[in-house]
Amino acid sequence: MAIGGKQFVLDYDNGFPCLRIDITICSPDPKNKEKHLFKNVLIDTGSDVTIIPNHVIKELALIYTGFRNVENFNGEEVRVNFYAAKIIIIGIVEEIIEVGGIDSEPLIGMDLICNFHLLLNAPFGTFEIANRSNYILPLP
Repeated sequence: MAIGGKQFVLDYDNGFPCLRIDITICSPDPKNKEKHLFKNVLIDTGSDVTIIPNHVIKELALIYTGFRNVENFNGEEVRVNFYAAKIIIIGIVEEIIEVGGIDSEPLIGMDLICNFHLLLNAPFGTFEIANRSNYILPLP
């Protein structure tokens, strides 16, 4: 790996290259063993926050932390409830974060992305994600 992280293949299903990865969400409460695996979650640099569907929040009994007004993709401001959740991206991260609950597909926002190093290798159809502890400075 070029930067010491984990390599993924770009998703071209919609005609344009997208960064998608699998994530697991669970409760930060160690007594709650329920987990939910999301496949092909979009890494969305246009989103400030990480979002998961409300029905999963209910299934996992995530802990409410408050709400914020968030601008959606149409430019409209919407009220979003936030919850504490443990996110697992195998080989990259396992930590407790806040996730917003919306009735839509899950997405990884800049609140989580800003903690990682991303290397896009579009000519080869791959990208790499490294966390701060395993990041290696690329050679010139």
